[in-house]
Formats: sequence, C-alpha cells, structure tokens
Amino acid sequence: MGRGDTIETLLGEERRYPPPPEFAAQANANANIYERDFEEFWETEAHEHVSWIEPFTKLLEWELPYAKWYLGGQAERLVALWNRELLEELLPIQDEPNVPVVLACDDVTLRAVGERLGYEATEAARVFAQDVKVAFSVGRLTGFKHAVRGPFEELPRPRPLPQSFALLCLWVLAASRMGADEKYPTAEYYGRLNGLLEIAGDDQLLNFEFIHTDRI
Repeated sequence: MGRGDTIETLLGEERRYPPPPEFAAQANANANIYERDFEEFWETEAHEHVSWIEPFTKLLEWELPYAKWYLGGQAERLVALWNRELLEELLPIQDEPNVPVVLACDDVTLRAVGERLGYEATEAARVFAQDVKVAFSVGRLTGFKHAVRGPFEELPRPRPLPQSFALLCLWVLAASRMGADEKYPTAEYYGRLNGLLEIAGDDQLLNFEFIHTDRI
C-alpha cells in the first residue's frame, strides 16, 4: 500500500470514540460544531472572542501547509497596546542603571494590565492570549513561525520594543501557572501554554525556539 493509499484510508475512517460524559461536560464546545461551516464557525469565534480595532477583510488565505487568518484585521495593534502596558507594569524605569529585573508575568499582572485596557479582570488572561494568537497566526501547523520579526540585535539604539515581547510574556504566564511538584514539567508546561492559546494537546508547538534566532 502506497503513501497515498494510506492517506485515503485515514480520510475514510468512520469509527468514533466518544469521550467520557464527565470529560465532555467540561468542554468549551459540543459535537454540533462539526455540523457548522468551518469558515462561518471561525468568523463567529473571531467576532465573539477577539477585540478588533479594524475588522478583518478576509477570513483565510490557505497555501498548504500554511494558513493566514483574519487578513487586514488590526489585532496586532492590540498586541502593541498589551506590549506598552506590560512593559510599564513589568519593567518600570529604574533609578539605578544595569539593575537586573525579573520578568514575572503572571495572572496578577494580567489582571492589572487588563483592567487598564478596559477588560474584566477575570477575562484578561484569556483575551490577552487570544490577541497574541491572532496577531502572530499561532496554530498547530505553523506554531510560532510568524512570530519571528527579524534580527533585533542589528537595529540601532534605542531599539523599539519588539512586538514579540507580548509573546514572551505569554510564555512566562504559562510557566507561572506551573506547580512546584509537577510530575512531568515539560508536558505540563506545554499543556498550559496550549491551553492559554486554546490549542489542543500538551506537545511543543513548532518554532518555539524562535526567540534564539531573533536574538531579542
């Protein structure tokens, strides 16, 4: 059997493995989402769960295996707002130069910053994660591919705050939700990060190490 035949067989798979009822009761969606048109579904999700300064003009541009979502939308400007407020909250101006600062972005930080931006404190972390997800087109297939913004180290000083600062804060936020006694810390960390991004699974997304090549 060739590779093409194997793929066709998988596409024809009709067996179903329903989850336990108690697990399904915790889900954010139910089985009827599979009956909806996928473009209508994601357009509705964007309007209901993401704040837009400018609405997107095109829902999807799909050139396999990569996809760009919500083209023309101004969600990235929202990330710029998060960047500004997070910088002020986490890295205030120091009285003494060269004083090390610990980047401790946690839920307390997000609640404080979110309230300044007009969000409910309990919704701030979710809104922040979704704004970052949309701005950088983070997905299971692309991972963090679109987060790379060029060689930051080569820019003249004073360097502008990189858009990816918000993404770094998201990564730290996921780490802040870890417990001290996690049995499988690596899987637990990626599970928390993916949970914030509303991406299923606890495996590492592609291009997670982009920050080393970006040299922020």
